[in-house]
Amino acid sequence: MKRFLSTIAFLFLSPVVVYALGLGDVVVNSALNQPLDGKIELLSPSPDDLDSLKIGLADSNAFAKAGIDRPFSLSKLKFNLRRSVDDGDDYISISTQAAIQEPFLNFLIEATWANGRILREYTILLDPPSYDFRTRMENTVNTEEVAVSTIQDSTTEYTSEQSKTPSQITNYVGGNYGPTVRADTLSEIAYKTRPDKSISLDQMMMAIYRANPEAFINQNINGLKGGYVLDIPDEAAIYELTAAEARRKVRSQHAAWGDVIFEEGAVSNEQTQLVNEIDVDKQKNEVTNEIEQADPELRLVVADDGAQATQETGESEPTKSNDLLVAEETIETLTQENIELKARLKELETLVAQLQPLLNLKDDELAAYQTQLAAKADTSTIQEDGEVEAASPDILNEPVTDETTVKDTTETELDPF
Repeated sequence: MKRFLSTIAFLFLSPVVVYALGLGDVVVNSALNQPLDGKIELLSPSPDDLDSLKIGLADSNAFAKAGIDRPFSLSKLKFNLRRSVDDGDDYISISTQAAIQEPFLNFLIEATWANGRILREYTILLDPPSYDFRTRMENTVNTEEVAVSTIQDSTTEYTSEQSKTPSQITNYVGGNYGPTVRADTLSEIAYKTRPDKSISLDQMMMAIYRANPEAFINQNINGLKGGYVLDIPDEAAIYELTAAEARRKVRSQHAAWGDVIFEEGAVSNEQTQLVNEIDVDKQKNEVTNEIEQADPELRLVVADDGAQATQETGESEPTKSNDLLVAEETIETLTQENIELKARLKELETLVAQLQPLLNLKDDELAAYQTQLAAKADTSTIQEDGEVEAASPDILNEPVTDETTVKDTTETELDPF
């Protein structure tokens, strides 16, 4: 009996496990200077919760209590519930129509449903879209270093491989960060090393860039190299630029990086042409040596023809490949510009649609006001005409008495002037 009662008491005192709706991590499928495309996983959703779920950006008061800035650019974020038809996961989609030019987004989401409410802060770091290009550029810059390492003996190469293994461990200790790896981005490092949230991400990025210019390809913040230990500046150096100045410089860096990517085809074409010329000269020398051994009189003619044929054969295919690469990049750039222009046009059309009712209201008010003025003018004219017409019969029908005539005559005679 005592065991039974203790078991009942244990069941009553045990905590009841309730699985409530929750928000998971955010997954981003877009890059910098592209429309945002991301999703947030829903944790333990029930059909009833999903039916009443409303999600969106938190209000200004919630942002202020959390100590987070709420810039106007966050109002472009759109949140939609995506319910799976099959056995897939339900999630919240985050999207924008226009391209996102800020590499760092920090916002607060509010989700409400019939049985609860939740607030959660999210931070999104958007990386430049062309990591493959940065890797190719870094390999091009370090060509001499690679060539030297191949000449070294096997013992030295083995030692260098051992020394590269610890460099993959990226850490932030004191005033240094690194060694960097190719997966690192300056925006991510700036977010990790920022001493205070009052410092904007752009200020921190530009401060790190100014302190470590040698660690960036083409002196651009998007071209962070691997294997560098970055000096993290102090707050005095960070505040040398205001938030607005840092924002302008970051946007200028993004624009310059886009120009570098666009010109990559021309650079590759020149490099390929140089390699082809070297191969042609090498083949020309080989043909010349063979001809000298066979028949010296035929040396010049055969060598020129062979070189010309080799040059034509060597340059045709790479040139076509490079032209195709430049054309594809041009098409991609124009496509992105068209998408941005269409998004801007849609925003303007929406704005015009919102302003059109106001214009129609103003036109209606103006027309009504003009009608009232015209009605008042007509009423005044009618009243004046009526008074004249009403007064005329009285004057004509007024009887003339002798007393009135005598009075007028007397007044005329008494007035000598």
